[in-house]
Formats: sequence, C-alpha cells, structure tokens
Amino acid sequence: MGMKELAGSIQAFDREIERLRQLESELSTPRKPVPKKKIQEEIERWNCKNDGFVTNISFYDNNSQEFLRGNATLREQYEKWVTHFEEGFSEKWNFS
Repeated sequence: MGMKELAGSIQAFDREIERLRQLESELSTPRKPVPKKKIQEEIERWNCKNDGFVTNISFYDNNSQEFLRGNATLREQYEKWVTHFEEGFSEKWNFS
C-alpha cells in the first residue's frame, strides 16, 4: 500500500470515528416525549390502512425506564396505546 492509499484509509477511518461520535451524542441526548395526540393520530392512520396485520411493537417507557415489546394487530396496538395513555403509562404491554 502506497502513501496515498494509506492517507486515504486514515481519512476514511477518521470520518467514520467522527460519524460514530455524532451518533453517540445523539443517542445520549434526552428526547422530549411525543404528544399523546400525535401518537394516537399516527397509530390510527396506520390502523385504518393496515388493520389485521400482526406487527412487532417496541417503545421506551420513560417511567419504568425499560423497553416494552409485544406482538399485536394494529387495532390492538391502537386500543392499547389509548388505554396506556389514560393510565399514565403505569401498565406494561402484554400481548399474547
């Protein structure tokens, strides 16, 4: 490998390190919660298009500080979101 190729590889490596540092910074920055209405509108929009499809769901619950996962139809997901919001995120999702 010549000096030019080596210099190019080092520059590419440096760019990748910088990209990973930016990602790390983004991931460590706290995010504002998404408003209840916006989430309900988005779920209802998808629900109208795709009801009956079973999908995996996952979200981070700030109150319990853990990821909650499950499988459900989009209608079940929508109903669970509404219930979950009304109960103040105290209930964990449990789809069987």
